[in-house]
Parts: sequence; structure tokens; C-alpha cells
Amino acid sequence: MIIRALLLLLPLAAQADTTISGVVTLSNDLGYESTGFGIQLDHENRHGSWGYALQGMALRHAKMGGTGERYQAIAMGRRHFGDWFVEAGGQWRGYESRFPHSSTWRKYGHAPGLGIGAQQGGTEWTFRYFLPDSTPNGTSMIIAGAQFPIAGNWRGSVKVEQWRFDQGRDRLSGTHATLGVGWGF
Repeated sequence: MIIRALLLLLPLAAQADTTISGVVTLSNDLGYESTGFGIQLDHENRHGSWGYALQGMALRHAKMGGTGERYQAIAMGRRHFGDWFVEAGGQWRGYESRFPHSSTWRKYGHAPGLGIGAQQGGTEWTFRYFLPDSTPNGTSMIIAGAQFPIAGNWRGSVKVEQWRFDQGRDRLSGTHATLGVGWGF
């Protein structure tokens, strides 16, 4: 029985791709330190016209004046049409920042999202929109990203996130850009 189950999973793993990357994040107008450093794991799998993409990221990236971390996890189901795909899923993200005067800020939220993308010549392009999240700020995000081959199993990535969020009575916005270099297997 176990052997039969493993044989059924082999076709699913035939088109699996995983990359682990070191990343640097550059921030603008979002209240975080200007630069964050961390790690990102990307995994995707495809079986025929259906597939999924998972991404997890952990950064040393605090609110200004503090120390702390920022986290993000994205899970998207995909329907492929040749080199193109549409996707739907969600994200969970949050942060914890500690300040010198002994206070700690924590916020975690989740949101559904939709996307579109293409895979050509080893490069994957994605464009995603996440609706306002479950935090009091109602943060929505537009994410444009690409992952591309560099040499051998080395891969590069770039992701730009445009955030819109409530702060008091105002709807504000800001941008994060994340650059990565990793190893695909």
C-alpha cells in the first residue's frame, strides 16, 4: 500500500522546484528600517495543468528605532495554460519589533489573493494582489516578482511589494523591494 502511494506521488514530484535564497529587503515609507536581511524558501509543483506555489520568508527587519523580525508565507494554487498560469490562495504575515524603552510591537494578519504569471526559459514572472488583511490597518498588497536562472543551479529573484494601509483616518502607501540569490534543487 505504501509503495503504491509513493508511486502515485512520483509524477507530482517530477516537475517540483525548490529554491532557498539569502535575501535583502529595501524599504521606503513603511516605518521599517531601510534594510532587512533574511532567508526565503520557494517551492512549486506542477502536475499537468494544475499546480501550486509556496513561499516563506523570515527577515531581520524591525520597525524604525527597534530590533525585530518580519515574516511572510504565501500559498497559491495554480491553473496552467501552456506557459501562463492564474493562481488563487492567501498569505500570512507579521512582525515583532522590540524598542529600547521596553515596549514590543507585534502584528500578524492574513489575506486572500489572486495572481497571474508565466514561466519561460527557466524564468518565472508573477503579479499578485492580496486584499486588505485581517489587521486593524487593513493592509492590501500588489506584488510583482521574478525568479530567474543565473548559472548552474544558482537562481536570482526580485520582488517589489506596494502596500496600502490605514493609519488613523488616512490611507497611506509604501514600497518594499526584495532581492535574492539562492540555490535551486
